[in-house]
Amino acid sequence: MVAKGIDYYLYSDSEDLRTDLAVPKVDRSHGPEANFKKNNFHVQSGNIPDPLNYTGRLEWVTRYRGEDMIRHWQNISSLDGNLYTGTMHNMFNTPPRIGNPTVCWGLYDAGSGKVSGMTNQHQFYVYATRDQRRWMGDLAKRNPRVARGPLARFALPGSHDAGMFDMRPVRKVLHNPAFVLALGAHMGVAAALLGPRAVANLSMTQKDNIRTQLDVGTRYFDFRPGWMHSAIRPFFPTALYHQHGLIPGYPYVDFLVDVLRWLDANPGEIVVVNPNTQGFAANAMKPADSSVADALKTAIARVKAPRPIGIGKSTDLDRSYDALIRDNIRLIFANPIENGDRFYNSWSGAYATLKPAPVIKAFEGMKREMPARTNHVVMQMQATATKIDAVVAASVITTSDASSPLLATKPVMDAATNPWLRAHAAKRLSPDHLLVFLNDFVDNCMVDTAIMVTEQRARD
Repeated sequence: MVAKGIDYYLYSDSEDLRTDLAVPKVDRSHGPEANFKKNNFHVQSGNIPDPLNYTGRLEWVTRYRGEDMIRHWQNISSLDGNLYTGTMHNMFNTPPRIGNPTVCWGLYDAGSGKVSGMTNQHQFYVYATRDQRRWMGDLAKRNPRVARGPLARFALPGSHDAGMFDMRPVRKVLHNPAFVLALGAHMGVAAALLGPRAVANLSMTQKDNIRTQLDVGTRYFDFRPGWMHSAIRPFFPTALYHQHGLIPGYPYVDFLVDVLRWLDANPGEIVVVNPNTQGFAANAMKPADSSVADALKTAIARVKAPRPIGIGKSTDLDRSYDALIRDNIRLIFANPIENGDRFYNSWSGAYATLKPAPVIKAFEGMKREMPARTNHVVMQMQATATKIDAVVAASVITTSDASSPLLATKPVMDAATNPWLRAHAAKRLSPDHLLVFLNDFVDNCMVDTAIMVTEQRARD
């Protein structure tokens, strides 16, 4: 008998929300009692009726008060663990269910684990919560202390490298030899030659577009607008794109248009953007403040909102939620692009890990008082497994579209970081500075954590 194991992590904010899972001859049902716990089961050949067939089905459904809300399935080989037919085998085609309930989910294809040193168990998560599209407005109505207090007392769920979900620019230029040479110098020759899948695994930190990220509840965006690297700038001579090293993502103007249109449709919500140039591969990629400002003007002109969204700056973080909503100042830029490091950040080289302990240690090392000239605190919840050589090698040679190492570590990190933040963040960090929880593959469990910590920080 052979078998393939699956680690799964679930989150539910209500007894009314339950997720049922099944593999051949094994059925389980979980509610909030499973929150932040690791579970495991196996697709076993001995449980598959046909002795010549080694493929069994993983199925799951999330129910609200017994009614099916979302369900998916994936055929998995018990012999080699490969993903075959199903609805879960492509990372970029695993959209959350938005509404009441909202359900975020993902599946990582572990392969054998022999090349990377990572787990050989598939990693799977399902997070189910109430509708969080308008959580700021709902929270302010429910808790007057939150509404009267400064926005700086909020904890905001944030998107790490927010524009890295769009593979279109990469696909457009991968046939260009100059770009492949530059990519090889930046990511390794193998990654450059093997193309889109390797680039996706090593560079794409999100799987959902900006509108979906907002609908999930994200209210802070780590967006890194820059010019294209010189090797590919002739393809995109005048537009700013999110840049991850030298890998381009989503256009900056399109990002701003998405945010402005979404804010126009959701008048009780506020979004904070941190435009910065962290990790750019070349100084020439960094734009001037004037270029970033021009992009915002272009986006505003394109949106043509009946009541234009007011644009705020870091000093507006000290204004109350009520005052900002009253004045319609609902898109706030935490800093100018040329001074984009004005935040106290938990990230360090220790994040190159497959385990939560170094990240939790980084959280515990954060000081209550922020360094000079910083205006908000960023607690990064994700690991950076792409900094580990063996992980990079495995990400390059895989033939699976669900093999991102960032996706592999997401659920185990979430299961450790969310409880820590709920228990300690409000006590250990000053309530007078905006607190941001930053994560890859943004999700509604993180949003729930932000709501809880915001209420803990609220005071008159």
